[in-house]
Amino acid sequence: MDLSQLPLELILSIIIGLLLCFAGYRLKRIAFAIICFVLGYWAVKTFLPNVVPDPFWQWVLQVGAGAILAFVSASAEKLAVGVTAGFAIFQIVMQNFGPATDWTLPAIAVAIAVVGACVAVALMKPAVIVYTGIYGAHMLAMAIVGLLPADVSANFPPLSWILLGAFAAGGIVYQFKSTKNIA
Repeated sequence: MDLSQLPLELILSIIIGLLLCFAGYRLKRIAFAIICFVLGYWAVKTFLPNVVPDPFWQWVLQVGAGAILAFVSASAEKLAVGVTAGFAIFQIVMQNFGPATDWTLPAIAVAIAVVGACVAVALMKPAVIVYTGIYGAHMLAMAIVGLLPADVSANFPPLSWILLGAFAAGGIVYQFKSTKNIA
């Protein structure tokens, strides 16, 4: 496969996913900034896709929203932990439990995200390790499944779950072991 034909978002997803999965706690402020950047980028791309007709300016708005949220996350650690944990949980639930055909799946995802965000703030270090490991693994799994031909990923839907579990387990164990002496 020619790497020049891969979309930039896919390459960045793999790089960011690896960093979050295996070094999320060590790079906690950077991880918060990355996840908040992805949150802002994703929110504008998802909810305001046609604000401006020019694709370049759409991209500028997406990057700008991501940058603003990334800067905000740098100044308030507990807020950043809560927001990033909640966003990560919401996004994983929405992407892995089917399309939202009515209001119930988003409502359940928001409820789980709020509870997860509160737990993350209360249990800072373990929560940051677990959710950066899971979110990084989620990004890696989705990117790898996106690289596969459509007939392979369609014929084996549990592949994303298997990849998510394997990467998350490896990343979380590695982070706990490598940050044992870090407060």
